Formats: sequence, C-alpha cells, structure tokens
Amino acid sequence: GLMHYEIDFETWDTPNQLHNKSTLYIQRGKDGYAKREEWKVPESDMFRAELEMFAESCRTGMPSELSADNGNFAVAIVYAALRSIESSGRATRIADVLKEAQEHVAERIHDVA
Repeated sequence: GLMHYEIDFETWDTPNQLHNKSTLYIQRGKDGYAKREEWKVPESDMFRAELEMFAESCRTGMPSELSADNGNFAVAIVYAALRSIESSGRATRIADVLKEAQEHVAERIHDVA
C-alpha cells in the first residue's frame, strides 16, 4: 500500500489552514497509481497539536504517542520499504532494520567514548 500527503506550502505559515489546500491519498494493493483513493484531511493545526501533546507530557510526566521509540519505528519502516524496493520487492523485516540501526549506534558510541 501507499499513503501520500500533498501539502500546499503556500499555507505553511498558517498551519491551521493546511487542511484546506492539502490532499491525502491512499492506495491499497498493487493496482497502480490510478487506483488511489482521496481521503479528507481533518481540520486541525498540526503544529499546535504537537506542541500541546508535548506540553501535556511535560506537565503530567506521562509519555505521549510522539515518542522517540515511535519515531525510530516509523523511520525503520521507511528504511525497510526502501530496502525492499532496492531488492526488487523482496520482503524486508523491520526488526532487522532496527537491529542494524542499534548496532550502528553502538559502534558510534564506542568510537566517541
């Protein structure tokens, strides 16, 4: 599948208006680009929402969904997808990508220490 979010950067300085000129598409399966389905972008101010989540986490001490762990996992998904593309669509385990990243970080920490 594929999800594509087109942002109109003319509204970048007014994030509460991004949803008015941005488009979110989803494509399921292997049917090709022409089979994409447009989804309505929910009305919001994504920057304000992120800041409010962060402030709430700071105030309460409770973790938010915007954690480093979730961010690392999201980036690993992207790297796994890119690796799959480079190997003609061969399945790539996200766990393998995460393990390699951890090994790389461990090497860099060793080099610094």
